[in-house]
Amino acid sequence: SATTSTGFLSGMSQSIRIGVRFSATRNACATGSVLLAKSHELIAQADYMTNALSVVVVGASGDLAKKKTFPALLDLFAHGHLPHHVNVVGVARSALTDEGLREKLRPFLDKMQDIDADLVEKFLACCTYRRMSSYADAEALAALHAELAAKEAAVSGGGGAGNRLFYFAIPPNVFLDTASTIKKTCEAPAPGFTRLVIEKPFGHDFDSATELAKAMGAMGAGGLPGGQSMDPAAMQEAASKMAGKLPGGMPGLGGGMPGGL
Repeated sequence: SATTSTGFLSGMSQSIRIGVRFSATRNACATGSVLLAKSHELIAQADYMTNALSVVVVGASGDLAKKKTFPALLDLFAHGHLPHHVNVVGVARSALTDEGLREKLRPFLDKMQDIDADLVEKFLACCTYRRMSSYADAEALAALHAELAAKEAAVSGGGGAGNRLFYFAIPPNVFLDTASTIKKTCEAPAPGFTRLVIEKPFGHDFDSATELAKAMGAMGAGGLPGGQSMDPAAMQEAASKMAGKLPGGMPGLGGGMPGGL
């Protein structure tokens, strides 16, 4: 009957779709395995795996850092995506010691699956803490620069690059001041790289996000697209505009970071 034929064709079509889907999934898994192997190979060859690498977590005493940032760094460390000699420095305004930071992080790191306790302790041994009076504390960042340089020289024997990555676990209204101070006082000497990792929210609307992107981009070596540049006064003006529009000035976000940091 027409009903039976329709049902049969519908079932056959479904079987074909399942078969195609299974085949595509199998092929995707095979392709994914090749890409994963290639990514491991590329990471092993990366400059930062053989030369010095410092990861500076700005805002290290906050909830974001202990619940997300440091566990993610441990995961990278455990899977060989960070070198065993990585130097992880937490900086914030809270009064903490190196061991105080480790005790604060340990409960969150111990909860991670498939990472044994010995590896957690090896990672924590790479972690230290430095206090700042503010996120743009030039004196503290200059002292950190000297400390990082000494550790970089020890890793590379004085001849390799010292690479630095700054992760901003801080309110967006202090992005610009913090980045500007890092550039002035704590940038990695050539040929090492300096990278900034910035958390969302990035502005509160399109205009503020564009303004923040331009101001941040102006601090890079290449300036802005089309050869534009932003002088320090304009950068400070952009920072001032951001301060009233972003946490804690953004409606619904209260005082910015947890604990008022």
